Amino acid sequence: MALLHIQFNPTGCFQLTGGCSNNIGNARLFWRSKASGAWADWQQVGRLDSPAFTGTPVAPTAAVGTNTGQLATMAALLQGINTFKRNYSGNVVGVGADITLLGSQTGYAFNVTAPVTVSLPTAADAGSGGTYVIRNVSSGVVTISAPANGKIFEKNNTVNSASLQVGEWVELQASTTNYFINKRGTLSEIGKVVSDAMASFGIGGYNVKSGVDINTLTQGGLSYCINPTNSPVGTQGQSSANGYLLSFQYMDGSAYCAQVFIPSLVGASLDTMHFRRMTAGNWSDWRELAKTNSPTFTGEAVFKGDNVQRFIHSLGTYGVIQRVDNGNFYYLVTDAGNSSGNFNSLRPFQFNLATGAVTMSCGVSVLSPADDDNSSRAPTTLWVNKKVDMAAPVGQVAHFARNTPPAGWLKRNGAAVSRTTYAALFAAIGTQFGAGNGSTTFNLPDDRELIDRAWTDGLNAADSGRALFSSQAGQNESHIHEGTTNSTGAHTHVITNKREYVDGVSTSNVNAVYGDQIIQGTDTTTTSASGTHSHTLTISANGGNETRMANRAYLACIKY
Repeated sequence: MALLHIQFNPTGCFQLTGGCSNNIGNARLFWRSKASGAWADWQQVGRLDSPAFTGTPVAPTAAVGTNTGQLATMAALLQGINTFKRNYSGNVVGVGADITLLGSQTGYAFNVTAPVTVSLPTAADAGSGGTYVIRNVSSGVVTISAPANGKIFEKNNTVNSASLQVGEWVELQASTTNYFINKRGTLSEIGKVVSDAMASFGIGGYNVKSGVDINTLTQGGLSYCINPTNSPVGTQGQSSANGYLLSFQYMDGSAYCAQVFIPSLVGASLDTMHFRRMTAGNWSDWRELAKTNSPTFTGEAVFKGDNVQRFIHSLGTYGVIQRVDNGNFYYLVTDAGNSSGNFNSLRPFQFNLATGAVTMSCGVSVLSPADDDNSSRAPTTLWVNKKVDMAAPVGQVAHFARNTPPAGWLKRNGAAVSRTTYAALFAAIGTQFGAGNGSTTFNLPDDRELIDRAWTDGLNAADSGRALFSSQAGQNESHIHEGTTNSTGAHTHVITNKREYVDGVSTSNVNAVYGDQIIQGTDTTTTSASGTHSHTLTISANGGNETRMANRAYLACIKY
């Protein structure tokens, strides 16, 4: 490296240095100055052949229409584009068949997609100075026809019609009665001008910003930022702050702007997108946008509206809607095959926003509590039925103060019932009380007019040999009755007879009857004593047709 040092005074000087290399890419020249003891930054001198500028170079703006090798600035480019556009209003009309343009369509551009004829209106209809831009984007020649009372002028030629080749465009301007072709060119030329202009804003080109402060990129456009400052990423262990920046400006962008930033390199934030806005010159914080696939929210998510959220399965068969109305919150469902449609009449879940009361009108399944649970947890039908079965197991017998059995019970009337319908009861008692039809039915116990008696179960004291489930006919235990009369000892009996008077003797058949003669008094006769003795005693039967205790009749049933 060579250094040229020029001293001005003790506190001021100038230095020029250059690299010594036969490689033109490394042959660079730098200079700097010092004033009042302070050095300025080194500045690189650009080569005349293909200089590479950094920063924001400025050059004089060429006049409109300049056609020389003068450097074109952005200001000159914008002036040229605006002049080229002239009165173009931004309306583009597609043309695929023969057409006559309207006077009200001045300022329009017409993209002709087929080799047809485009007829111009009278110049009077178009108005003096009115313009039309016609582009041939078809595969053949397009014919532009002048009105009947006018001509088409191009340079020194006057024609009734003009041809527009494939890929050409023209701008025609109306005068008093005729049309003039102001400009003619190819669409590729327009595309080159526009693409170059757009590339400077990162559209269709590579617009790199290295080491830039993103806060300063308020002009609308696209940029790729390398190691920028004020990036939403590149901290908290993330590997890079590099990314793609999209800026939207309002007015001159100095006070109002919006930005979207997408990180580009590997790291924790690779698959993220961030946005912020500037209002009255003040930037908001960067905010990360949520992804549609498995978003992770870091703050409170707020949904507004009646149907606030819809969930759709990947197959799209059903949809679930969260809904809020004036008084309730709901989970609603759509009909099958209509996942994006309206909710149906089912109300599987709702709670009142004022009271918090929950309603589940389509049934609910919850985890069953433990058998010994004594809490306020919701019981299930499984738990309740199990408790009922524990309190009244299958095969239990009972009596009820009603003429029909309650739910879960059958009359003990000996009926034959289904082995499948009452499978649990059949498993418990089998054919102990009868086999029914021998295949599909079995008999219930017939306990009508019987009382329930505990099985001896091996005791066999008063009911020796009694079998389980056996029945017994009524009977009385064998017994005797004794009777005794009073004893009066030895005694006599006194008999009194009538004494009759008999007068004379009769030899004929006569009948002598005691008491039919004349009574003359009575005679007394005393019997002899016979000693102590006994008499036979007869006891008459009384009561009903059975032996029973006092009782009341109830309906005898068995649990199934």
